[in-house]
Amino acid sequence: MTASVYLLLMGSLMVMVLVQEPVWADTAIQVPSDAKSRCLEGSSWSQDCNTCRCINGLAACTKRLCPDLPPQCYLPSVSLTGNIHCTAHFKMWSFSAVRGECYEFIYGGCGGTDNLYGTRAACEATCLKQSPPQEECVPGTSWSNGCNSCFCSEGRAVCTLRACLTDGEAPSDPFAGLPPGAECVPGSRFYENCNWCTCMKGGRPRCTLRGCHGPAREVTECEGDAVWRKDCNLCHCREGVSVCTKKACYVKVRK
Repeated sequence: MTASVYLLLMGSLMVMVLVQEPVWADTAIQVPSDAKSRCLEGSSWSQDCNTCRCINGLAACTKRLCPDLPPQCYLPSVSLTGNIHCTAHFKMWSFSAVRGECYEFIYGGCGGTDNLYGTRAACEATCLKQSPPQEECVPGTSWSNGCNSCFCSEGRAVCTLRACLTDGEAPSDPFAGLPPGAECVPGSRFYENCNWCTCMKGGRPRCTLRGCHGPAREVTECEGDAVWRKDCNLCHCREGVSVCTKKACYVKVRK
């Protein structure tokens, strides 16, 4: 791999930039185009004033109401692609929409965006005056919000973004005409633990037989207009993501 050195003139300062060649686009973080897109497990990113993490292949984002700020306040302070090293040393300020405050950092001299300010006062005058207080939670706690699961990360609520299906939205009887005890609507395909299931004629699912490692995970993936039962709850498929009612189910214990 070769390296090229470039000299940039910034006012009266000469800044040296070292560029490794060839240059690849940064693929360390994959940002879904929307909350229901698949994402890279373990990745994280910012979305306006919210933070997102990838859990079980789906985006889980904080749900703060973002203030009406100028567009540059939602930009990163520096935007670089490839293996570029900026060697200057400037104390600058930028606004973090996630934290809701201006912060000081060392700017390397290249890749700066419009969210870059020479003083704290300039940063706050542009971005901070309209930022509302953020609601906090106790780190390590978790809870349910409708059909979504939430947990507290660094004092901020992070929740899955499934569209919740209420009992009133569910069709009166999607299993009409099927034999008693039918578990799904024929033709439906959905993911159960680590296996794909296809609903056969008669309303019984036939699933692949992979050995699943670790605890069973919640069903989140499906196809088309799939409809199936999960314990006492009814699940529908919306844009490839399962949406289930959230009744408390009573399980009979065999004696």
